[in-house]
Amino acid sequence: MTLLLSAMCACESKDDTGVSIADEHRRDSTEVTVAATRILHGDSNPGKSDKNRLCRLEFLDRNSSANKFPELSNTSSSLFDRVKFFIDGAEIGSIGMGAENNPFVQDDFDNHFSPSCDLAWVGNLAFGTVEDDKGRAVKFHDRYYCAFVRLPDMCVVGNSTDLMCDGQFDSSGQWVRNDGEDSDIDLSYRVTAKGLLDGNLDGSGLVGSIGNLLRCDPVSKENSSLYSDLIKRNIIKMSAKERDDLAKRVDEFR
Repeated sequence: MTLLLSAMCACESKDDTGVSIADEHRRDSTEVTVAATRILHGDSNPGKSDKNRLCRLEFLDRNSSANKFPELSNTSSSLFDRVKFFIDGAEIGSIGMGAENNPFVQDDFDNHFSPSCDLAWVGNLAFGTVEDDKGRAVKFHDRYYCAFVRLPDMCVVGNSTDLMCDGQFDSSGQWVRNDGEDSDIDLSYRVTAKGLLDGNLDGSGLVGSIGNLLRCDPVSKENSSLYSDLIKRNIIKMSAKERDDLAKRVDEFR
């Protein structure tokens, strides 16, 4: 059997009752965020700290995944292509889905930000179909992920699933997993052109997308030659327009 995915993973995660998130999601006909509702918990208002930092996010560009996957037809209204971030009323910018095209999940949680607004999480959905040897679709899979976004540069430092998404920010701004395990979120992490060229980093998914790379490691005089090599070696997935735009940026530093 062949698994065709529009995102990083189509494995179904299960809770301690053996119920898969995908199955639980399909039982809900109105909210694709049921997986997030079940596993995510938060403080009453961790987006506001003693410094009175106010953070919010806004979902933009409704996703059209339901046109390709009828299983999402009742939940597609909760899926979006971009997320815009605001800190203290000022717009920081927005991030897109990335090369794997896993849309962002809109929800009504108030714990998306650490108290200092230096880290945010946003849900995204991986989905796809399993096909048999004759190319016939036999099963639909979906899986909820939580992307951790460093602010204000909007560098995605991790995109996790399962127990990693089951947690909350504490008063110091650390992401604390509810099972007591370390969260392993490194705010200093960034995907870089050098890391991709050296093979130390994966050039796929939301973290390894060209959009995230340019946020985490902007083209400069110091790394423009590395970006030239990235283009030549086709290491990172890009559209023709993204490739042309990147080439123009690199040329500005030659």
